Amino acid sequence: MGNINNANDYMYNLVTNKAHGYSQENRYGPDYDCSSSIMTSLRSGGKFDVPVKGVNTASMKKYLEKIGYKVVSNAEKPQKNDIKLRPATSKRGGHVVMFRSSTMVMEFSSSRGHHEKGDQTGTESWCHKWDSKRNGDFTYTLRYKATGKKSTGVKYTVKKGDTLSGIARKYKTTVSHLGNINHIKDYNKIYVGQVLKIK
Repeated sequence: MGNINNANDYMYNLVTNKAHGYSQENRYGPDYDCSSSIMTSLRSGGKFDVPVKGVNTASMKKYLEKIGYKVVSNAEKPQKNDIKLRPATSKRGGHVVMFRSSTMVMEFSSSRGHHEKGDQTGTESWCHKWDSKRNGDFTYTLRYKATGKKSTGVKYTVKKGDTLSGIARKYKTTVSHLGNINHIKDYNKIYVGQVLKIK
């Protein structure tokens, strides 16, 4: 099973790195379009078993549902990792965005007439404040609800020879995530018997 927060961080890194602009013709890096950016983030960042090539806004809903996304009402207050989707089959054309938080959205939106590589305008790929008036622009709101057993309060007791990076790898998370939730300032200093929060 993948890690949705790592996928969210990957998407944030894409939209804030101006080396990545919008392109439908060259949509698999370094430029992306709205759907390929999210599918790439889920696969490369979150390690979800989803395809990237050949997926667009008309076909991506089924892949999102396979990894644990569920349709919720468009009227619900957005949450981190929510995805708003308008399939390409709609009259207005397709578009998809991912929420960084309940108030911030990440998207690859348009080349704005620029066909050079990278974001030439600062708004080809961007993270910005969500305008709730846009709710009606989307057909679906999809919310991640992890499949399988819901894990609450996963912890790990450090053993001799453990490293924070090794523990992070074991639990498919990042060293910085473990450091942050356990208030560890020096990632090289963990102790045998220390109990670490994982989730």
